[in-house]
Amino acid sequence: MPRLFFKLPLRTPPTLARKPIESNLPLPQAQPAKPSRRWLRRGVEVGVGLGILGVLAAILLPATFTCGKLPRLLEGKTYLDSLNRAQQAYLEESGQFAASLTALNGAWEGNLPVATENYTFLVSEHGDRVVHYAIAKDDDLRQFIGAVFKQPKADAADAATAVAILCEAELGEVVELTPPTLQAGTPVCPPGFLNISS
Repeated sequence: MPRLFFKLPLRTPPTLARKPIESNLPLPQAQPAKPSRRWLRRGVEVGVGLGILGVLAAILLPATFTCGKLPRLLEGKTYLDSLNRAQQAYLEESGQFAASLTALNGAWEGNLPVATENYTFLVSEHGDRVVHYAIAKDDDLRQFIGAVFKQPKADAADAATAVAILCEAELGEVVELTPPTLQAGTPVCPPGFLNISS
């Protein structure tokens, strides 16, 4: 039996045809997520805590890191070392020592102090040597003695050279301020003092 078969054109019904959607409504945009109030509160708490720690650190740390009397001790040592160096330069230029701090300051237009809050400085000139004293104003600070010695060269035509020493009292109590001596061309601290020359 023969089949009856007809070819019909395929058409989509008008209701099913795809048409572009035409609408006046805006397309939905991605919105940033709102932060949770819990995280905002946590951030404020952490910020306030760090601020309080910062204030406490600013108050407490300077007091923690100071070394007590060390800066005051360094004041005496530093000034005497400066006096020794200034006397060596003065000797090199003029061939003699400055007999006072005023003379030394005048020659170098310096500002080496006669006294500070913690120390009084004295100069004692003895011809072939000059001795500097740092006398502590407080009993818990140590005394210092510095000296510069003139040493003639073997050849008389050469200028004299200078040898310096810086001594620190072993104990913080007041000791007799005996000047250093020169033994076999080497400066030596008096009894009760340690050589701290650098």
